[in-house]
Formats: sequence, structure tokens, C-alpha cells
Amino acid sequence: MNYQSMPDSSRVWVYQSNRILSDIEVIEINKMAQHFLPGWDAHGALLSSTIDVHHQLFIVIVVDELVTKVSGCAIDKSVAFIKRMEQQLNILCFERMNVAYQKDNIIETCTIQEFQTLINEGKVDDQTLVFNNLVNTKKEFDTNWKIPLQKSWHKRLLNMPTI
Repeated sequence: MNYQSMPDSSRVWVYQSNRILSDIEVIEINKMAQHFLPGWDAHGALLSSTIDVHHQLFIVIVVDELVTKVSGCAIDKSVAFIKRMEQQLNILCFERMNVAYQKDNIIETCTIQEFQTLINEGKVDDQTLVFNNLVNTKKEFDTNWKIPLQKSWHKRLLNMPTI
């Protein structure tokens, strides 16, 4: 399967690396995915799934649950896959307080505390595009993954200046 052929209702998990991945690392992730996906199952039923790297930063797992529902055990297997990938590539993908944002068509990452400093310094604002890695479906990923800070869950954790 490939991402484009997956239905909008497909379930999505987005893992954000703590740093931009090199071209070689993206190739390695794709190779690892090619080994993982053919055997990924839920209670013996193979999952119709894909793993893609977006912007050399986000590892996106997509499963068509119209074919097979994802079980807790299958989710555990995918988490183990991501953890193996982290170890092999020396990256971190479970740092949920890292923010990815787009400024001048460049994607940057930082901690939520560093992002607050950028707000305080006026370098980013409520219109800055951030990546909402909490999306659950392919449709949400396509329409609500990259959104203005003012519409994001990140805003709850930040002190925004009032005008």
C-alpha cells in the first residue's frame, strides 16, 4: 500500500523525530518499514498499512481499519518498531513536548519552553504554522496536521501575548 491509496478513514500515528533526518536515514527507515510491514498483524490478520517519512522529520504510520482493525498488541508491535528505529538511528520520537513549526517555509523543531521564548521575543505568533501530531485519521492528517498555532492544542501550554 502507499499513502495516497489509503482511505480517509485510515488510522494514523505521527512520530516526530527530535532532529531532521538525513537522506540516508530516511532510506534506512524505508528499508526497516519494508521488513516490518509485511508481517505486521492484529491477531493473525495482516494489516493494510504504510509507513512514510514526511519532511525528513515525521514518521507516519497509516492503517486501513476497513480491512483489519488494529489491536492493542499490533499497536505494541508498532511502538517496538519505532523504538528499534530510535536506537538504530540515535533519534528520539517519543518526546511529546517538542514542537515542530514552519517559519518562512522552513520546518524547525524546539522544546515547548524554547517555543515560548520565541513567542516572547515576537519571532513566532498565533499564525505560525505548527504540526498537530495528535491527528487520528488520514483525513485529519491531510486537513489538520499543519495548522496555525491559534487553532492548535499547543496553545493551551503557552502564554500568548494579548493585543
